[in-house]
Amino acid sequence: MRSATWLWLIAVVFVFSAQAWSADLHLFIVADVSGEGAGDIILREAVKNDVAAVRFEVDLIAKNTGLKVKEKSFINEGISLQKLVSSLKKIPASSNDVVFFYFSGHGYTTASQFEDPWPNLVIRNRGLKFSYVIEIIKASSARLKILFADCCNNILPEAYAPIVIKGIQIAKGNNRRNYKNLFLRQSGAIILAGCKKSQVSLATAEGSFCSNCFFKSLHETVNNPSSISNWQSLLDLASYKLYKQAQKYSRDQDLFFVIED
Repeated sequence: MRSATWLWLIAVVFVFSAQAWSADLHLFIVADVSGEGAGDIILREAVKNDVAAVRFEVDLIAKNTGLKVKEKSFINEGISLQKLVSSLKKIPASSNDVVFFYFSGHGYTTASQFEDPWPNLVIRNRGLKFSYVIEIIKASSARLKILFADCCNNILPEAYAPIVIKGIQIAKGNNRRNYKNLFLRQSGAIILAGCKKSQVSLATAEGSFCSNCFFKSLHETVNNPSSISNWQSLLDLASYKLYKQAQKYSRDQDLFFVIED
């Protein structure tokens, strides 16, 4: 009888421990390019590759941290702004979860938004303020929030600007340790945009420059056995890579990011 009691207690402790350490990664992928110009055709192919890249990287994150991925995708014709905003407001995140919001497509700002450093995301020919998305996600209960908008942030004349809507392998050793440092032992918000205000976000059919540099920097960071990974060094590396990549085309593109505890 006493043995049975101890077995029961061990089972209870095991169940509660598993629940305490389990966590989800809520992935939101938003991608939209609705134009038919030559530039849109190239960007559409770039966005397609960006989406494939972010899914691949999140799969690696999950395999190296134990986070369970719960994905919601809003892509091209399948996007409903109302459903997107509603989903963001109702993220079922616990205090140990991670939220990763990723956007790839067109973006812009206007002269009247001079106090807002973040771009408007063009979705179904409407503008959704990235700052509004940030506000919604930061209000969630998730431990770590990562928000990435890879799009232009150049200034458009008010008359021509879209209407703004208000509102797969397993790493080992140090690699896995560095993944866990980034995604399990960090809290707060990591917010980044593909370029600073007044700049455009560059891309080829292979993908967007900023997304490419970000994921390359993530790989280099987690695969560096001589250092403990952190978001500041990762994004500094991504900034340098993006600057050098844009300079090859005689262009300026600077990663804009904020790290909040």
